[in-house]
Amino acid sequence: TLHVDCTAAGTGFPPVKKIFSGSTINLQMVQVPQPTFSGSIIAAIELALPDDDEKKNQICTPIPAPQQKEDWIKVVKESLENADKIGSALGITWIRSKRLSQASHASLLDFAWIMIYMMRNQKATIQKMDEILAKLE
Repeated sequence: TLHVDCTAAGTGFPPVKKIFSGSTINLQMVQVPQPTFSGSIIAAIELALPDDDEKKNQICTPIPAPQQKEDWIKVVKESLENADKIGSALGITWIRSKRLSQASHASLLDFAWIMIYMMRNQKATIQKMDEILAKLE
């Protein structure tokens, strides 16, 4: 049985919690600012790994909604880290074939250039984000 609670506030974001918890799936963002794409990712991970909540929660780390401008660096970093895990679990073909994914709207050549850029620069980008976040604390 699927129960969807539509009474929740659309703009209030509760604290993050584990997404997969037994028979409960707590919908939250795993990619920002894409709550609908996050929902499709969560559903795909549930279908791919129906009996392994621990693995599903490792792949889908919930990302809190940014409340302050300083929060954006943290949530973008977490989104990049999740993207790697999600891409490994579902594959590039799955991501490119979903119209909710930004990747589906880029030409194949543009997508290839983005992937090459990210492979070359992601480690340095995340390191720089960590430096900025350390200064903000």
